[in-house]
Amino acid sequence: MTTILVFSDSHHRISGMEKIIASVPHNRILFLGDVEDDIRMISRLFPQEKIITVTGNNDFLPEPQYEKIFREDNLSLLVCHGHKYNVKQTLLPLSLSAKQKNCQAALFGHTHRQFAEYDKNGILLLNPGSVGCRGEYAVLRLDRDRIDYRLHDDA
Repeated sequence: MTTILVFSDSHHRISGMEKIIASVPHNRILFLGDVEDDIRMISRLFPQEKIITVTGNNDFLPEPQYEKIFREDNLSLLVCHGHKYNVKQTLLPLSLSAKQKNCQAALFGHTHRQFAEYDKNGILLLNPGSVGCRGEYAVLRLDRDRIDYRLHDDA
């Protein structure tokens, strides 16, 4: 079983992430963008961490990576910030992209609102919320072909 901390939208406030990383057992971290400098600081504070990150709309990198596919066991997760999919208006393009890429889940940020729901194709659409603005995050547990999740707001 793999346990993953999912963060998004820290916006120069990393104390919540520091606390969670130090206190919640996990194997990996997914950071869904906004702000890239924050996750670089986390990498320096916790050099042993395995971190996967994508570029958000407030990240200005010379070679942005707006999405990635994270694979573990029999599962594939589409990981993105969400702004390129217009997630503030609709989740349909994100859902369709996840289905096309044979992913069982699509993780996104950008809206600063926690959200978790399975779409009509059985794909988990999950937004951990904003760790920097609201102290929100998610914990995923991947076990072979099963995804368990929990949303938290106690950072």
